[in-house]
Amino acid sequence: MTDVVIPGPDLLTRAVRTLMETGPVNTSWGRGTWNSLFNDPISCPRFVMDNPNFAPYPGRYAVARAKGIPPDEEPVLLDITGDARYSEERDRIRGLLGSLRAYDGGMLWDFETATLTVQMTTEDALQQARLLLLVTSPTWLRVMFVQVEYSADELDALASQLLEHQLEWTGASGLSGCVDYDVNRLVLMLNRDQQDADILIQAVNNLHDPRITLDVYS
Repeated sequence: MTDVVIPGPDLLTRAVRTLMETGPVNTSWGRGTWNSLFNDPISCPRFVMDNPNFAPYPGRYAVARAKGIPPDEEPVLLDITGDARYSEERDRIRGLLGSLRAYDGGMLWDFETATLTVQMTTEDALQQARLLLLVTSPTWLRVMFVQVEYSADELDALASQLLEHQLEWTGASGLSGCVDYDVNRLVLMLNRDQQDADILIQAVNNLHDPRITLDVYS
């Protein structure tokens, strides 16, 4: 897993726009350690730093051989940041909450405060998550429970539909975007200097979709 730092909004916006200039990102990025409880194919990246846990270090090859890992092909974990035990617990939690995938609104991890935020779309799902993580199989992590409007699966599907087929519903191209689980929205991004900017802006506005936020920049 890639460790990331959540920066201020200005730095985040610049980073996202830079990464999106060439079109939508179809990959899995992390917020905290992972954006969503499950796979999120088009999710907003955070300011990604090299992970010192996987950086080359003295004895790397000896550790790799002991673990049966080819050191030139796969990173060898060295827990410099102290996040390994948190990562293991997050993985355990992901398994515990697997039955609630349909309600998952994106799970957020704040590395600096070591706080996990569980987002679900219904109070019943949140109550089940509380029961699992606080009573049935308690976690030692600090956990917050938040209800959101839309599931990660719904937003991911919307992102794929609109970004991959934008020529069909806008008559132009130039939109990029990502799912931002912090705000529980699909964020569409557009450079105001784009030749078809006015056409694209009108097309997005015509959707009247509350799940979408349009960010126009120049």
